[in-house]
Amino acid sequence: MPSDIPALQALVRRVIAHLRAAGIDQWDASYPGLQMDADVGSGCAWLWKHDQAIVAYVAIDQNQDPKWDPLPWTDCSGRHRCIHRLMVEPATQGQGLGRQAMDWIEAQGQRQGWSSLRLDALAVNPISNGFYRRRGYVEIGRVLFRKGEACVYERHLRQDPVPGG
Repeated sequence: MPSDIPALQALVRRVIAHLRAAGIDQWDASYPGLQMDADVGSGCAWLWKHDQAIVAYVAIDQNQDPKWDPLPWTDCSGRHRCIHRLMVEPATQGQGLGRQAMDWIEAQGQRQGWSSLRLDALAVNPISNGFYRRRGYVEIGRVLFRKGEACVYERHLRQDPVPGG
């Protein structure tokens, strides 16, 4: 996967341009590019490809931002995972790739026995916030990052067996 880093860097540049065109100054040269390199190195990066091109990316790990620590989590004793840097190739947005990625993440969590998923989305990004709320993620608080206020979400995963899993 280190061989994918140049393509990932190109993807993040396209996503940044797409967000800015929508009036959302969420990411820049400082973030998330360098963090994605670290994701790949630590093995927490997941890619979706179509015709050898990366069309979606996400990092999943146990490392929540320290700013999240004081928030009123409802899953305090379980095995949570954190979702970071979910992005979809702008040219393929609207085709269900984000939904498919989240379906896979949630199913993976159920198979692995994760108790909940945690993530954040910049408050001024109505598409991301609406997407997560529609999927059953509950806003448990807000934190202030360099680029502005972010909504922080939690979703408990059901622990019944996943069909075919």
